[in-house]
Amino acid sequence: MEKAQDGEKIITESVKSEISSDKQIFAVQFEVGVGQKKEVTFEYSLPTVIVFDQNKAEYQLAVQKQPGTENDKLTVNLSFPSYMVPQLAQPKAKMSEQNLKFEAQLSSDRNFQVTFAKDEKVGS
Repeated sequence: MEKAQDGEKIITESVKSEISSDKQIFAVQFEVGVGQKKEVTFEYSLPTVIVFDQNKAEYQLAVQKQPGTENDKLTVNLSFPSYMVPQLAQPKAKMSEQNLKFEAQLSSDRNFQVTFAKDEKVGS
């Protein structure tokens, strides 16, 4: 975990991290008062190199809806190096230079998946 924020407040030290069933899990507990809103941001880098097989690699992110929440807004920004070229993004994402932006409502658990090809012309 590189950085976690609750609004402007840095909460990185409060984030619990573990690996379970080959998945990296980040968790933090905080309270949101009735009628209030909070924005929580997590920034992290993959701990390992993405492995390409036959010039393709996949990245998956699962975000679990928390009990008691309703239709929270979720934005996922996925930055990647220039030698990785997105081929497919599910659900659909907005693409800009070396970045994919997913926007969704967290009314249920969400899964995000991107298939990358390796651009052999660009050094890795």
